[in-house]
Amino acid sequence: MPTHSPFNLPVGPITSTYQLAAPKICGRLIAKGSSVSCRPWLGWLMVLDVVPGSTRPVRVDQPHFNVFPEFVGASYAKQYELLCRRLVRERKYDAACLLLKNQSWAAQEQNYQEPAPDRRA
Repeated sequence: MPTHSPFNLPVGPITSTYQLAAPKICGRLIAKGSSVSCRPWLGWLMVLDVVPGSTRPVRVDQPHFNVFPEFVGASYAKQYELLCRRLVRERKYDAACLLLKNQSWAAQEQNYQEPAPDRRA
């Protein structure tokens, strides 16, 4: 895995240093007439409380438009997981994450769950 980008920025978790450096580099490239596109990184984070209503299948009414088949009979948690996958697949967002939490997990070291293990960083 590469450790640097073409602009000599370390690849990894975004820190304030990277956030400050990226606009300067993009500005220099644009000033030099580069055709490199510098769009911002865009992410979606959703935190859902695990309660019976969020984890059991919900009824879907379709009076005005049809619902995607994968949403029919799915819980809110499953629907949000599918939404996160779709947002990234359709390139609406660069990354999307759904975290499940419950008050009873507060004392645990890892006090959340990731319902999609294949989407972990």
